Amino acid sequence: MTTNEKSKSIMTSNEFKAARYKLGLSAQELADILNSAKRTVRLWEQNQSYDGNLRAPNPIAVRVLEWMLDGYRPPQFPNKLKPRKDDD
Repeated sequence: MTTNEKSKSIMTSNEFKAARYKLGLSAQELADILNSAKRTVRLWEQNQSYDGNLRAPNPIAVRVLEWMLDGYRPPQFPNKLKPRKDDD
């Protein structure tokens, strides 16, 4: 891993939330993709842990968000396009 890649994987809570918004995902949808709980995603976005201490977003979750921002779509990524109705 290069220095640039290493620094790219550090994301603040606000950046984490902004990335989720940019992808158009709800907290629950992101939690499903990460095989996590909605509450956990919310805590990462608030820079907190379950015991109330400060905690940055999980580095693996950050990396997955970066991949999705770069265009990767995991199988769990919601298809938000509505099906087209045929004009019969």
